[in-house]
Amino acid sequence: MREVLPAAKIALGGGFAGNHLRNLKEPAVCEFVDYIVLDAGERPLICLLEHLKGRRPLSGLHRIWMRENGQVRYWVRDDLADIPQALTGYPNLRVPALGLVLFDDAGAQRLRPVAAGYALAQA
Repeated sequence: MREVLPAAKIALGGGFAGNHLRNLKEPAVCEFVDYIVLDAGERPLICLLEHLKGRRPLSGLHRIWMRENGQVRYWVRDDLADIPQALTGYPNLRVPALGLVLFDDAGAQRLRPVAAGYALAQA
């Protein structure tokens, strides 16, 4: 990614980051990503985007690892609440090449595995 878009800021999050990068000490990880977001990422991502647009200082980042002065630093704020799950919505994604279809229907449909990937099953 850095070769194609060298100025792009790259963030990593999700289950792997939350489970395996929680106690990050090695700054070399930040050669591949600029930011590592832990736990529910909606609020941290909003904080990060505001920071990148110049509307929030570094001290305003929340649950984010980043490299600063050659060291990794964890930014967290105790005064910010997570965004409630009910307000985050559901995925609405269709990737035919992968056989993946998700619809935003408040959970009435569930994924079930099929040969080419995943398909929907009625609840």
